[in-house]
Amino acid sequence: MKAKNINRASLAGHSLGSFVSQSVALSHPEMIDRLVLVATSTKVVDNPVIRDFVLKDTIEGSWRLMIEAKGKKFPTDAYEMTLADLNAQEWIAKTWAVDVAADPATLDPYIPETARLRLGTWIGVAKAVLATDNTEQLKTLKVPTLVLWGTQDTIFSDDDQKNLRQVLQAAAKANGAVVYWKQYGVVPLERSPISLDHSQLRQTC
Repeated sequence: MKAKNINRASLAGHSLGSFVSQSVALSHPEMIDRLVLVATSTKVVDNPVIRDFVLKDTIEGSWRLMIEAKGKKFPTDAYEMTLADLNAQEWIAKTWAVDVAADPATLDPYIPETARLRLGTWIGVAKAVLATDNTEQLKTLKVPTLVLWGTQDTIFSDDDQKNLRQVLQAAAKANGAVVYWKQYGVVPLERSPISLDHSQLRQTC
């Protein structure tokens, strides 16, 4: 923003991008008019999807086996390799759009770009986000914020949202922050059954 001479802006972030947006709003609130966080939480520490599926099963599991099968060492030789080197384009297509209502063709423009991303980025980001916990910092939030969450979010659960709402309520009380939390959908994931109060589909924290 500074490089482009943008003094203030509204900032929106989704998933990983939501944590980037949180960090900007917390460190430079004077630069942010409004904040929109989509599919977010207070933390990623111990998140089972990132910890088990992304890092353990995929990066340190199947990808490591493919790298070592090429006679290379993991992770030393992996950093400069790409998903294209592992012929993992099919993996991107199958795992990045798991919603039955999603058109698989939506990913077509992104698969080649993603396949060129270095594995070092995947390793670094996975480990970095698993060390991310903004729970206490978010209590100092001062920027007007809108949070959007879908009940079938496969990464950030309803428990994550309960914690997030408590933290945002604390920020609203302590700092006068105007915060909205909005839920989409009423059918929870089968693996995480919850009881929904339909009157709470839109709440002001």
